[in-house]
Amino acid sequence: MREGFPTSQSLADLVRRFRRRAALTQREAARRAGMSLGWLCDVEQGRVVRPRPATLRRLAGALELTSAETSQLVQLGRQGPVLSEDLRLRVLGPLEVTVNGARADAGSARQRVLLGMLALSPGTAVGRDALVEALWGADPPANAASLLQSQVHRLRRRLRPDGAPGGHAGVVAPAPGGYVLHVGDVIRVRVRREPG
Repeated sequence: MREGFPTSQSLADLVRRFRRRAALTQREAARRAGMSLGWLCDVEQGRVVRPRPATLRRLAGALELTSAETSQLVQLGRQGPVLSEDLRLRVLGPLEVTVNGARADAGSARQRVLLGMLALSPGTAVGRDALVEALWGADPPANAASLLQSQVHRLRRRLRPDGAPGGHAGVVAPAPGGYVLHVGDVIRVRVRREPG
């Protein structure tokens, strides 16, 4: 008989537990399910918050889950985190930003690249070197670190709702070696990847 399903468990924890129960490495499970290793790593680290039900069903098949376990996995994936509607980012296609339901200007091309890079890895630090290279290419200016800091400061102001002194300044925050786009309960952000 298979282990029960704790309702308080996150999707990341559940996928990891089922994979380990199947005695598979991430690479083996991804190969069996016909998906990328990076995707499975992102799910297990909580960076993919609402995977497609069909993708979760493929993973469930690879892990030999029961139909009840598969249903529970898909249901948990549909729930995703409870996030507010006040800041929404859409990437993969034209980058769109809305703050409190109104479309916001994402700023200069460099600010848009910066926001896009951070949005592709929500909740995970993106290194300064990677951001500098994305913004200025392989031959960045000597003062690239201070220019990056300036771009982050401007981006924070753009993400601030009208009249809010602090606003979403904490959404983009310094992290060891780089910057992070925070998602979760303290700073509420919806990051959506949609074809554009």
